[in-house]
Amino acid sequence: MKKSLAKTMTAILAAAMVAAGVTACGSDDTAETSTAAVETTAEETTAAETEAEETSEEAAEETEAADAESAEETEAADAESAEETEAADAESAEETEAADAESAEETEAADAESAEETEAAEETEAE
Repeated sequence: MKKSLAKTMTAILAAAMVAAGVTACGSDDTAETSTAAVETTAEETTAAETEAEETSEEAAEETEAADAESAEETEAADAESAEETEAADAESAEETEAADAESAEETEAADAESAEETEAAEETEAE
């Protein structure tokens, strides 16, 4: 209990010292500020505005060009993906048809064998 209390008090004291060190002290000196007016001419302002507008227009044109290029690339990738999907679907359909045909042949063969066994069993019973 004493150790816990000692640790807590030490932490509080350390926090108080940090807060006191960070806090700015008051001073009787007044801050010196410049009261000189800033003068700009209309020509300088207009030139700066014109340059900013031109830069904005160039950026907009570059963005539009990049967007158009990106859209074309996306369309090309989508078309390629669609072609690949169609090819895969066609291949899958062919494989399914082949498997169905093979399964049908196996079923017919099994049915024929079963029919032969049934006939042989009937003949054996008839004898």
